[in-house]
Amino acid sequence: MTSANVAVSAHRLRIWAFVLPGTIAVAMALGVGAPTFDWRFAISGAHYLLSGHLSVYADMPQVQMGPLSLLMAGVLPGPVYLVALCALLPLMLWMMTLPYPSSNRTYGLALTGGLFLAWPWAVFAVQGHGDDALVMVGVVAMVLGCKSHREALVIGGFLVAIAGKPTAILFLPLAFVFSRRAGIVAALGGAMLWAPFVLANVPGFLAAGRGQGKISSFSVPDLLGGVPYGAFPAWVRPAQLIGGAALCIFLARRSGPAAAVAGVFALRVLLEPATWNYYSTAVIAAAILLDLSSRRRMPWGTILAFVSFIVAFNTPAGMVPGVIRIVSLTGVLILSFARRSSRPIHGAEPIRPIDMIQPASSSSITRTEP
Repeated sequence: MTSANVAVSAHRLRIWAFVLPGTIAVAMALGVGAPTFDWRFAISGAHYLLSGHLSVYADMPQVQMGPLSLLMAGVLPGPVYLVALCALLPLMLWMMTLPYPSSNRTYGLALTGGLFLAWPWAVFAVQGHGDDALVMVGVVAMVLGCKSHREALVIGGFLVAIAGKPTAILFLPLAFVFSRRAGIVAALGGAMLWAPFVLANVPGFLAAGRGQGKISSFSVPDLLGGVPYGAFPAWVRPAQLIGGAALCIFLARRSGPAAAVAGVFALRVLLEPATWNYYSTAVIAAAILLDLSSRRRMPWGTILAFVSFIVAFNTPAGMVPGVIRIVSLTGVLILSFARRSSRPIHGAEPIRPIDMIQPASSSSITRTEP
């Protein structure tokens, strides 16, 4: 096949990679008709916030979504909300492919990953989880900024993510690893965004952050001695915060930003007391990043993450699906450690497009991995 034919083939595959998963997600979401489940919390929280109550998180601790997520839920009608969230999927897939050569491998992995992600992403929309969708889009923008050495994209991606959901704080270390300035600006921006809500009722806000929900059977907290259907363990959120931040720093320096994102999401979902299947949606998206950045032809990370979504479809889970879920999520975590990057993140040196497709030279050791 000539180079021209290869280019045409890659271009066609590129279109399918972005259009098909998004179309499937929209069709599945609209097939339900309107957002359900946690949508009611998003709507009630949005109305409370828009009526001038900055103490929304203290007064309504069941609202675990960031202000941008609440505004989306409060402003957009149900069907429009579904379409808007599903439209973020092709945008995210497009951003994932930008650091890599325009090749059949790149768009083939994006298409495969997108097809695995379309159903779980539609679940995000149907269940009213615009917060998790915004976190994922923002974090992907951060990874793109790290790989293309664009500081504004790293900072902007973090601000979108933290405005979507406070758990995005786990990825603040990624900005600091990129550059001290990016980390400081991102931290100050996030602090300014959340300060009005915290100061409105400091004790209530901190109490709301301890977590909501019960322990599911065969979750990691259950296996560590928790009581099924018991109260949310007090140690989970600190473990997720400290462990996730430390893992983000370690993996970002050792294996690159894509591995850091995949590892942090896998760890966070593993430690969750509940086993809802939509928790794995972010792990699938992060695994696509990981597979694109690896040398593997098979998207093993995406496949393992999708398995964790499938087996948790019926909650509470039995022993076999519970164990499979833990093993598959652990597999994604292990894959994030599997490759050591020869090009650590560094924000000072610009990267040229040719550097993304040529092998690293001895003078380019401060650039990101291809």
